[in-house]
Amino acid sequence: MNIADVDLRLLRVFMTIVRSGGFTQAQAVLNLSQSTISNHVKSLEARLGVRLCDRGRTGFRLTREGRRIFEAAERLLHSIEAFRTEALALKGELAGEIRIGIVDSTIGDQSSPIVRTLSRFVALGPDIRPYLTISDPPSLGMEVARDGLDVAIGVFPSPIASLTRQPFYDEPQGFYCGEGHPFFDRPEAVTIEEIRAAPVISRSYWQLADLERLEMHEFGAMANTMEAALALILTGGFVGFLPNHLAEPFEQRGALRRLLPERLSYDANIVVISRKGHEKQPLLQAFLECCAVEYRARAAAPATP
Repeated sequence: MNIADVDLRLLRVFMTIVRSGGFTQAQAVLNLSQSTISNHVKSLEARLGVRLCDRGRTGFRLTREGRRIFEAAERLLHSIEAFRTEALALKGELAGEIRIGIVDSTIGDQSSPIVRTLSRFVALGPDIRPYLTISDPPSLGMEVARDGLDVAIGVFPSPIASLTRQPFYDEPQGFYCGEGHPFFDRPEAVTIEEIRAAPVISRSYWQLADLERLEMHEFGAMANTMEAALALILTGGFVGFLPNHLAEPFEQRGALRRLLPERLSYDANIVVISRKGHEKQPLLQAFLECCAVEYRARAAAPATP
């Protein structure tokens, strides 16, 4: 089929519906009535000759064909956006959409350079449009690898062959228990042997590295994000590693206790990943350079006593 402007407009409507989670949720984003949105989807289905989604009392759900069309539309519209960005770059302008992924629970870290990096980047041009996603490390890595994201910031312990990585900053980690845990009100120090006998959380994206630091082989619970690990530790039933900045507010109000800080502390390496061969795309190149500027500034700063 020939792609016309009207098809691109209908595809953008469809993609907004999918990203919003349904017709009702997409109304505010598109500033269109539900009947108009429904008519747009019907027109697109007629144009493509397939049913894209089921909608009704059971809610919104993509069909198998709808999922494939959504993924193909993502690639198509991203290619069009990349062409526009390249063309504007020839005139010395930075403009267009860039899809950035950030690992969960990092924005609250006052020492993190992420917000400063984003500020530096968007200041490069008024027509730069970041599309920001917050997720867990495995999902971010997968999205960059399949070209669903241009770049992602997070912890990625296992390198992916198709991706490049550059250092960004280090995130201090500690080991914690929650109020109600047998270790919490102990006046005497907890031993490493006692910790090894307790139910320990393993964060899935670290691929059992949490257990290896303790020289253990079995975990008591699994968490796929930092906030999930925090929630489990706060129950008082488990112990585990957390970023210090995430634990600190709970520690200050007496809900968490840090254990063996001299022995069970380390820095997690936060890196920036992108697809190999894409580094020269103008917007991505500019964003990576903003990350590098922050990294060099931190490396040059005097160490905190």
